Amino acid sequence: MRTVLSSNESVISYICDANSIVDDCWKSTHSIVNMTNFNRDEMWNELEERGYCVVPNVLSIEQCDQYITELKDWAANQNGLDFTHKSSLMSLPRVGHLETIWKIRLQAKQVFAALWGTDKLVSSVDKISMVPPPEEGTGDFDSGYIWLHVDRDGRRRGLHAVQSGIYLEETSLTDQCLRVMEGSVKFTDELFSTHPQACEKSKGKDHYRLSNSEIEWYKSKGCVIKKIPVPKGSMILWDSRIVHDNVKATFGRPNSDRWRFVVFACMMPAQWLSEEDLQIKKYAYENMLLTYMPCLSAGIHKKDPSLPEDLYAIEELPEIAKSKDARQLVGIEKYDFNDGKPNGPKELPKWIPE
Repeated sequence: MRTVLSSNESVISYICDANSIVDDCWKSTHSIVNMTNFNRDEMWNELEERGYCVVPNVLSIEQCDQYITELKDWAANQNGLDFTHKSSLMSLPRVGHLETIWKIRLQAKQVFAALWGTDKLVSSVDKISMVPPPEEGTGDFDSGYIWLHVDRDGRRRGLHAVQSGIYLEETSLTDQCLRVMEGSVKFTDELFSTHPQACEKSKGKDHYRLSNSEIEWYKSKGCVIKKIPVPKGSMILWDSRIVHDNVKATFGRPNSDRWRFVVFACMMPAQWLSEEDLQIKKYAYENMLLTYMPCLSAGIHKKDPSLPEDLYAIEELPEIAKSKDARQLVGIEKYDFNDGKPNGPKELPKWIPE
């Protein structure tokens, strides 16, 4: 069930307002001491001001190297695997259910648990980015291509989702990396309120690519385009309202043998999961499909029509994906919301009326 703004509530009052939900989380759980070593206050402060934050030391260097080896070994056994993607995202069916990806996703949960003030979370089972050095044959360097966008249905208002990328390899400014319009998180609700055609075009998609004039509109608000370097083993979080894309490696970069390995995950409080969302997630899990929004209108990634019909990352779910922890993350197995432990923010995020 969606929480819709009533007719006597001002849509403008929700522009740039993440605090209506975040404060509830802080008030109910802020007294918990040392849930993890990750600083919740600092993460939220960065997300509210910049729209993103980098969380270091989520994975050890040794873990990253092991996971990279596992993924390269898997890729070496895949016939017809194409590493050339305009957006760098691997859309191979079932890739998000690889055993290695599940291990990483379960470890990333600790960061989201600190962020939301609860470990009762549901997660996306998303695409990954696995890109070999363009110097080794593809020649797919930065050509000036821009696809700045928001992962947002324009009818949403305020804070809805926090997304993430878990980096198995370091990303410097000359490597392929995330690019954002810093501070744009504060203005995206205003964009959709004042540009009705953008709101309509984004309806039901949770993705909207900006026009050149809309990019200039954000710049007029003081938003600056910048690349975000991320250390190996770190995790970058971003509010779904931030304008972002990624930019490919720079020709002549110093790290000419560096791959890109990023695992994407979005986790949200499980108590926000509706029955409709649950049925979507159950179908996706049983069919090993890839998903994005884990609740509040859960979504399934469409299969890339350019891929061969019989090309799949795996034939069956690995055992780790059948574990209690994994099944809880996809919503198949329910949490106990009456166990006296924190459930996170209860108030549902807002939508504008149809």
